Amino acid sequence: TIARGLVIDRYRRHAIEQAYKQTLAERPEATAISEEDKAVIIETLVAVDKALASLGDRARRIFMLSQIDGLTYQQIADQLQVSLTTVKK
Repeated sequence: TIARGLVIDRYRRHAIEQAYKQTLAERPEATAISEEDKAVIIETLVAVDKALASLGDRARRIFMLSQIDGLTYQQIADQLQVSLTTVKK
């Protein structure tokens, strides 16, 4: 069980690192980031990924719509067809 969890964590971290590197490569300006800063950024991304993975599907979707897409609570409630109170919780 522990080994399985470690393998999953390793693949998840690798996927996050690859996405981070791809995002940097797609940026128009050359950005010089130290290896230490890269490590901190990747660790933070891994922590955020774990936190999001611990949420239920609906809660994760609401969080992403609010924080990433910048929708208001009312817009999220309308889009997901749930009550405003549900979104606020």
